[in-house]
Amino acid sequence: MSDIKRGPGILHERGPRGPRGPRGPHGAAGTTGPTGSTGSTGSTGPAGAAGTSSRGLVKFSGLIEAGTFILADTGTLLAGTPFPGYPVSSVSALRNLAANIGGFVVPAGTITFEVLVNGAPVAGYALTYAVGESGVKSLTFGPVALAADDTVALAVAPVGVGFSSAIPVSAVLEIETT
Repeated sequence: MSDIKRGPGILHERGPRGPRGPRGPHGAAGTTGPTGSTGSTGSTGPAGAAGTSSRGLVKFSGLIEAGTFILADTGTLLAGTPFPGYPVSSVSALRNLAANIGGFVVPAGTITFEVLVNGAPVAGYALTYAVGESGVKSLTFGPVALAADDTVALAVAPVGVGFSSAIPVSAVLEIETT
């Protein structure tokens, strides 16, 4: 092509090229391409913390009157009879006691609930109702270690209460297995 422009009846000479104009706007983005393949599995992380222990409740209930009674899974027995404790099947620990003498207000004396392991009282783990008390009371304690095959029971000793008839009592002990 020459530097001469031809048009309808007129000859023009091309002049020098002018400066470049401003850049135009970008066009719209295209569609996203397909997802690539999944990478390989990473390494296994560190082991988690050891499992937690589990807890359960052992319930005791029965009728009491004058004398000391053992509450156990075979019922209410007078102290001195063959010890009827709950057997423990694995290494465990005792924690916490709650008792209830609902429907009866202690008129005189005391009623004491005492934790027994293998027939012997556990020092410091007793709950006492005094004159005018009734309802639910609790004692937070523990842990008291238990070996497999130990037995657990609850002694209830009313002292100076003066019963007119037997009264229902109940209690629960919390047992934690590790």
